[in-house]
Parts: sequence; structure tokens; C-alpha cells
Amino acid sequence: MKFQPGNQLGKLGKNVTKNRLARTVLEDLLAIWNEPMMAGNKPMTDANGEVVKRGVAALRVMSKERPADFCKLFGALMPKELHIETAAAEMDDGELDRVIDRMREEVRALRDQKE
Repeated sequence: MKFQPGNQLGKLGKNVTKNRLARTVLEDLLAIWNEPMMAGNKPMTDANGEVVKRGVAALRVMSKERPADFCKLFGALMPKELHIETAAAEMDDGELDRVIDRMREEVRALRDQKE
């Protein structure tokens, strides 16, 4: 039995099911990503004693064995468009000069503390 033209329930049902499936798959992927790497019956730890997770271990292997694909992964995760809005966009030249001067003073003070 087909829905009559203009009926929105069919579209809503399909989207809800698709979204639920996508959410479930992502939750499953995240669960696997966060599983600890095991060495026998014990979780593997790094040099700091922290448990190594499967996702991080996979990224480490990928970065060494397939660095080009590792870089592509980052590109795929970045938004296609990035809009940056800052407070500086609303400042006039005098305000920007004062902020820059204050930042230079802070950098000098930090440098002086290190010496």
C-alpha cells in the first residue's frame, strides 16, 4: 500500500529509521574505538601508565604505515567551510593597536620571567 501524494508520514518514518540506524552504528563504532588494547588478560598501557585504546592504537599504526591516508582522514573530518568570527572584526584600529601592545607586553614579561 503506497502513501498518497503529499503524505509526510512516509518521509518522516524513513528519516527517523535512517537516523536511528546511523546513531546506533556511530555508538557501536565509538564503543569499539574506546575499547582497551589487550595483552593477554591485561589492558596495554603507554609510557605514562594510561590504558591504550583501540582507536588511538589504530591511528598510530595508520600514521606510520599509511601517512598519506592518515592525512586524508584529517581532511575528510574538517568542515568544508570554516567561518571565523572574532572580536577583532568589531574593533577599530585604535582598539586593535592597544590589544596588540598589551599582548607584546605580556610576551616580554613572560620572556623576562624565563631569563
